[in-house]
Amino acid sequence: MTAVRKFVLAILVLAGVAYGGFKGYVYYKYKGAVDEAIAQAAPFVEIRYGSLTSSLDGSIGLSDVTIIPRRYDDHFQIESIQVHFPNVLYLFNGASELKRGQLPQRAGISIHGLKVQLDGQAMRSLERDLRAKAARVAGGAGPCGDARVIGPSALQAMGYDNLVLDMDTGYRFEDGHDGMLVHLGLKSRNMWSMNIDMDLLGPTRSVISMMRARGASKLQAMTMDFKDDSYTGRLLKYCSQQSGRSEADTINAMVNQAAAAYMREWGFVPGPGIRAAYRSFLTHPGELHITAKPSEPVNTASLALYRPQDRVRMLNLTAQVNGKPVSDLSMRTMQHTPAAPSVARQPAAPKPGSPRVTAPPHVVHRAAVPAAPTQPVSTTAYRQVSKRSLGSHVGRPVRVYTNEGQLRAGVLAAYSDGEAVIEQHIYGGTFAARVPVRDISKVEVLSSSPGS
Repeated sequence: MTAVRKFVLAILVLAGVAYGGFKGYVYYKYKGAVDEAIAQAAPFVEIRYGSLTSSLDGSIGLSDVTIIPRRYDDHFQIESIQVHFPNVLYLFNGASELKRGQLPQRAGISIHGLKVQLDGQAMRSLERDLRAKAARVAGGAGPCGDARVIGPSALQAMGYDNLVLDMDTGYRFEDGHDGMLVHLGLKSRNMWSMNIDMDLLGPTRSVISMMRARGASKLQAMTMDFKDDSYTGRLLKYCSQQSGRSEADTINAMVNQAAAAYMREWGFVPGPGIRAAYRSFLTHPGELHITAKPSEPVNTASLALYRPQDRVRMLNLTAQVNGKPVSDLSMRTMQHTPAAPSVARQPAAPKPGSPRVTAPPHVVHRAAVPAAPTQPVSTTAYRQVSKRSLGSHVGRPVRVYTNEGQLRAGVLAAYSDGEAVIEQHIYGGTFAARVPVRDISKVEVLSSSPGS
């Protein structure tokens, strides 16, 4: 019995030594790289952290991180940052795989407890930008009365002192599966949470093939789950106070807002079915579930070239609000065809020898307008303009095409120093895309013109 005890004790001691050696190796190997990266970023941002952590599942991370941008007088705190690899062995030999041009079979990053001060200088700067943008957009009081911006000060009025964000994102390749599985999880604590899972055809573990396939990935399937966590109720209460309406009237105002307002916030104008589902969600905040199961893989880069209703059909979209299916997913943009006789306007015959031009799928052939209408008919549509005139279209919806064939659609928030800043509203958040003018091949601006 004594021999057995000694044997077990020896095994435990060896395991403890091996584990300690692993922790020490990982600590010294990666700590130097982390400290070097922090030193390189020092001219722009000060970064401090409490400790470097690692685990046997192949994760390595930092805890108690503080980030202080040189540009602002506030700071950002993060509870933990974790980078995830396939297994513990990858922490030892992963660099050699990357040198051979092979991505890990799975990888991801988790950021938990990112705290943003709503009364900090960065948020005050964002508030000014949002108000300036709202001032450039025509229109009177919205569903929230004169409070046309839901920015940091509005969030404070709703009872939020800070934003605390969590993010988990990663990918994986599975044996026998043709494609890459991608996950994105976002959570704003005491506000909302969202999870997106995508199955993409095209990417492989080869770094070179990934670079060559950039922008050419095809969507095979997608699910999105959005869950409210008190934000909608606080928003309704705040908007009702600002507008002097009851909450029921505020919901009516939100659902029945103008098409231009929907275009700015959602990028499309919802039909009756989506508006009814929106009303249901506002009345009983809960969960939104969306799935896409196209009959054949869809090129994600080309989706923006199609009308919203065509995207619904191509992606075979389905949606549920609080478990109830949304049967009508009709939607449109502000491009429309005025009421007119059904005789289509014929295009001019091409000159002999001229190339044949085929209209892209999103072009609408408008019906002929009577020769002498009593009043001119105004048509709203995207129209091509010179990229040199971008500065005169700040605050308006635009579509910017790059030399590489990418499309950036949203509101032109700023134009300066040879760069266009395009704001996009995605799932309740605002994202800014910066596009150098030299990389732009074509610009279209949403505008109105009298019919002829």
